[in-house]
Amino acid sequence: MLNLLGLNRTIDLLNSDLSMIAIGTGTAPDSTGTQLTSELLRKAPSDTFIDGYTIIKELYLDENEATGTLTELGIFCNGATSTPGTGELFASDAANITKDNTQSLTISFEIEVKEVNY
Repeated sequence: MLNLLGLNRTIDLLNSDLSMIAIGTGTAPDSTGTQLTSELLRKAPSDTFIDGYTIIKELYLDENEATGTLTELGIFCNGATSTPGTGELFASDAANITKDNTQSLTISFEIEVKEVNY
């Protein structure tokens, strides 16, 4: 069983390691994927919030960033930089977002840390 110190330490470690969010135009990776399949843009999160045991990382895209049909999202850790292919894919999901140069967009990843009893 994790005590409160363990849960808080896990949140702190994840918060500091989850350093980049990327969006792409390919097929979202499955659970064995290590990168997005067709990365379009990668940036550091614009905002980070911690709400109890949930980390929320947000990426703001202005009107001229990442236009087109966005079909995959990912959050990266373990040394990820703004260069595609760096770090490791921590979590990903499929999307179906059409964005043009008149729209801004905020993408949020919410990661909840909790103990699971088996």
